[in-house]
Amino acid sequence: ARVAERTFSGTNALTGSSVAGTNLVASFRPELEERIFFGAHWDTRAHADLDPDSARRTDPVPGANDGGSGVAVLLVLAEILGRHPPAIGVDLLFLDGEDQGSAGSPDGYCLGSRAAAASAALTGFAPRYGVIVDMVGHENLRIYREKRSMECCSALVERIMKIGERIAPDAFRASGTIELYDDHVPFIEAGIPAVVLAGHGFPEWHTTGDLPEICSAKSLAAVGSVLVELVYGGHENP
Repeated sequence: ARVAERTFSGTNALTGSSVAGTNLVASFRPELEERIFFGAHWDTRAHADLDPDSARRTDPVPGANDGGSGVAVLLVLAEILGRHPPAIGVDLLFLDGEDQGSAGSPDGYCLGSRAAAASAALTGFAPRYGVIVDMVGHENLRIYREKRSMECCSALVERIMKIGERIAPDAFRASGTIELYDDHVPFIEAGIPAVVLAGHGFPEWHTTGDLPEICSAKSLAAVGSVLVELVYGGHENP
């Protein structure tokens, strides 16, 4: 892939301090104008503010599921894309600064995707669509349709869920909708079609218990297989 580092600045809502972040962009088949993208955040939360042990709430969150799982899926996808060049351009976005906001306020969240979406508007980057993957490794993975994604790209959501229900029916829920403020939102606001594929309701969220042992190879493989099918299974407009 052609790999680029893109730095940005923002404010950590947990501490009020300014932060410098770095997004990584890996572009496969960069010569092609027709493109899609997949994204995941590689930062983890600075403070485990929901930890059941109050003494540990200023400790950082390990982020094996919330952050690490999406990155893991994209890294394996990168290996596949490298071995089997896709028929469409694919950009993998490793986004910084997603998880530093405070409860009830979106301002400190999604700093990296805001920077990426703003840059896309300036550079004319206009992918057909994008998919954000987040919290997709938990052993009890549950993925529902997400409200903002449905409002933006219902056909794409239904395509993803159809694939997911075939590959991993226990993980992909046929009924129920959730609403998330995640890295897909800044892209939607910038006019770029995007959805989030995210696990919901894991008890270790924003705690020091977000460790590798709560994750499952089966869950990661299920989500990765959905992305592989999106890349290689045909490119009709969703």
